Amino acid sequence: MVALAYNATIHTAAGYSPHELFYSFAPSCPLDAMVSAPASDAISNADEFALQIFECLQESTAFVREFTGKNMQRMKRYYDSSVKPVSYTEGEKVLVYNPRKQGGKFANWQVCRKGPVTVQRKLNNTNYVL
Repeated sequence: MVALAYNATIHTAAGYSPHELFYSFAPSCPLDAMVSAPASDAISNADEFALQIFECLQESTAFVREFTGKNMQRMKRYYDSSVKPVSYTEGEKVLVYNPRKQGGKFANWQVCRKGPVTVQRKLNNTNYVL
């Protein structure tokens, strides 16, 4: 019963229920029979059914890709809002983070920064020659 409820619920990440994405039709539940939900038209042959299923799966796949892409852009915008870009100039002194583990020392006692070292030149926005 729990699996049926999970698979029949429309998920916010996809906009469809998992059952509908996998089988290309909504699951039928006992409540549907009691409420007498309108049924879809019967299909007369297997070729027409396969074509209808194929088109339905193509539409749902395209929708899920578009919906997921929009969610990824929204999450990236939230993530990027807290990231502050840092730029260094030539001749500036900086500390280099080097998280190499040393044997025989506790992690809290290790020094993970090396330097100060001098920036010689900027290769691009993230890489420098030190």
